[in-house]
Amino acid sequence: MTYLKTFLAAAAFAAVATPALASDSDVAFKGFQTVCGATAAEFPDVVKAAEGDGWKNAQVLGDSMAKVSITDKAARTKTIGAMNLILSTNRGLAQTPGGALTVSDCTVRSDQGEAAALEAAAQGWLGFAGTGGADRMAWHFTRDGGAIKPVTDNGDAAAAGAGLEILTVYRSGASLTMDLMKIRK
Repeated sequence: MTYLKTFLAAAAFAAVATPALASDSDVAFKGFQTVCGATAAEFPDVVKAAEGDGWKNAQVLGDSMAKVSITDKAARTKTIGAMNLILSTNRGLAQTPGGALTVSDCTVRSDQGEAAALEAAAQGWLGFAGTGGADRMAWHFTRDGGAIKPVTDNGDAAAAGAGLEILTVYRSGASLTMDLMKIRK
């Protein structure tokens, strides 16, 4: 009996001490948070975070933001197990009737995972529900002293302050996309 009790106690301890395996969606969202979320999509910070997290240089494709004059852009890739992640980031200026806006964008695409799980991860990180439907969810927010605050109006005050951030999660074909755009006046 002593051996059985010892075995059961060890098995119970191992079950508690063994962390749950992360899903593909969890891994993809963690990659996104590391390079995009933690940096608030600020171009130099995104590039630095990617370098520190083992992302490899990739070919930069064309400009991805309509009506924005791109001043900086970069692309990186990272493979985790069987999952491939692609990072593209850029910043530039948009001319509007109200003046120039600085626009930064940080996008991570994954070939693995589930959109619903990414949406749940985004909601858990931000602390409020997004808007949209089954194919695309978006969250509008700003940061106030590091705290994330939802933006429910047109975002002008946020853009004039710390910046209006828009996180969008969607599926496009076989790819899942997490895109964080930051707009500042």
